[in-house]
Amino acid sequence: MNSQTVLKRCIPVCYLNNGNLLLYKLGSFYSYNTESGSKEFICTHKNIRENVLSRTRLLSRLLRSGVRCGIQLEDEIVLVLIDKTIYELDVKLKTISTGFTRSSSRPLKFSIIKGIDGFNEMVVFGEYLNNPRKGPVSVYQRKEKDSWEKIFTFPQGEIEHIHNIIADKFNQCVWIMTGDFENSACLWMAKENFKTVKSVLRGNQEYRACVGFPTEHGLLYATDSPYSDNSIRLLKANSSDEWESKKLADINGSSIYGAQIKNNYIFSTAVEGDGRHTSLFSMYFGRKRGTGIKDNFSYVYYGNMEDGFSPVYKAKKDCLPFVLFQFGTFSFPEGNTNGNILPIYCIATSRNDLSTVLLKAE
Repeated sequence: MNSQTVLKRCIPVCYLNNGNLLLYKLGSFYSYNTESGSKEFICTHKNIRENVLSRTRLLSRLLRSGVRCGIQLEDEIVLVLIDKTIYELDVKLKTISTGFTRSSSRPLKFSIIKGIDGFNEMVVFGEYLNNPRKGPVSVYQRKEKDSWEKIFTFPQGEIEHIHNIIADKFNQCVWIMTGDFENSACLWMAKENFKTVKSVLRGNQEYRACVGFPTEHGLLYATDSPYSDNSIRLLKANSSDEWESKKLADINGSSIYGAQIKNNYIFSTAVEGDGRHTSLFSMYFGRKRGTGIKDNFSYVYYGNMEDGFSPVYKAKKDCLPFVLFQFGTFSFPEGNTNGNILPIYCIATSRNDLSTVLLKAE
């Protein structure tokens, strides 16, 4: 892959139904054609706090401004998360809703469940929050515009938070990835609109994950551990119909984000601390890498199960603390593309911080 261009202070949110990329820049949304470079204004998010913060890079990182995740629905609606509020962007009418807020938590990702036996078609998210006492953690379903309802809850003592929810058409189930420590690190299988949720593999950092892709061979995923060695792995049933996780490739750090281009898969790694903090000072101001983070670089790994995975891009973490000013990593727009352009959003990196690098696949 070769670097093609840099979109300064742009967040690549998701792919739109027309194939364009939804960009967020300094409070405004745009439809961007990655092939021609043309850009069309959609609308501005009229929030004074957000618009002020987005113009100051360090404040933006400190207070987590900008779009954190987004997803295109089948109609012209795009769900976007800004701070802890879920807004609905109407691409056709060029409007944005008043929003839905969960003050205690936010999604790490939105998920669409469709074509799974026993499940209604639905859009969901799992609560992602700081929850060291392992209080109840819920899955929410979108009911209508700016309206969400709780449809499943992990009881007290089970997990800290939900990383991802993945509809798997090959195994006709829904996977729930949870973290972070001890038995909270788990891959769960859900059936029948979450009426049945059972742990498949649990209690090892090899089962702690944020990103995965259903394939005909199994669930392809990468681990997300700051203090254990990380890898790209395949979850599949063996000849005895028992689930096992097989390592496919080692990676240099924890993985939070991923993407897919045609038949190839992309995983990024993060530069972060251990995560098991002994004091508030070490939590907020720590700059010591976890033992699972091999160096001060964030990497983008690209490949597939037949040809293997290799790093195609990297950037050094800047000198600011991990928690206060965010981990060094790369995120990607939601959705698959048949093109050959990979947008990479750089977070807390020494170059192109809070900007999008467009790489062209060979």
